Amino acid sequence: MRQGETRKRTRRADVREAILASARVVFAERGYDGASLDRVAQQAGFTKGAVYSNFSTKDELFQALIEAEIADRVTSVTAELAKGDDDPSIHKDDFPRMVGDRLSAAVRADPHWQLLFLEFWIRTVRQPDNGSGFIEFRRRLRRRVEDAVSEFWPEELRAGVSVSDLALAALALSNGLAIEHMVDPDAVSDGLLGRLLANIVRQPA
Repeated sequence: MRQGETRKRTRRADVREAILASARVVFAERGYDGASLDRVAQQAGFTKGAVYSNFSTKDELFQALIEAEIADRVTSVTAELAKGDDDPSIHKDDFPRMVGDRLSAAVRADPHWQLLFLEFWIRTVRQPDNGSGFIEFRRRLRRRVEDAVSEFWPEELRAGVSVSDLALAALALSNGLAIEHMVDPDAVSDGLLGRLLANIVRQPA
């Protein structure tokens, strides 16, 4: 590959990342219905053409934003577990708590994100023909979580619960508690998600 081609591809990737960062601000401020690709372009300091060359529709941009955010969170949790795996002072029984604490911290740090996620979830349910890409992404996400469960939680510590069920339960509990936290933050105590996940794998099947 020629050097000029490398720079061009790098710049395109940088532009895409800048658009996603600006879209995050615009969607958080205005919600899905109130946002527009034109407003995202203005926020990013790009022409409308630069945005449309990366994302042809608002749905496409919104889905890319949701997928990038979720992927970042899974990567963050996996990295946290990997650090714990290398630390002899941390027992594998602590991993469910570590997962819960990391996910809960992300929700508390950015409550707008969960609202955006709910908007997209509702759109997927109401317009299933437009949500096939998101559904497939959720399946890929569950597989990534399943891989993490398989790697960091030995079978003898899963209390007979399957890897797929643990992954689904972790995602469902995380989303449900995040919704409750948006409405009534005081109702969701610190560390609740981690304690629930730990109890799942400690109880007999």
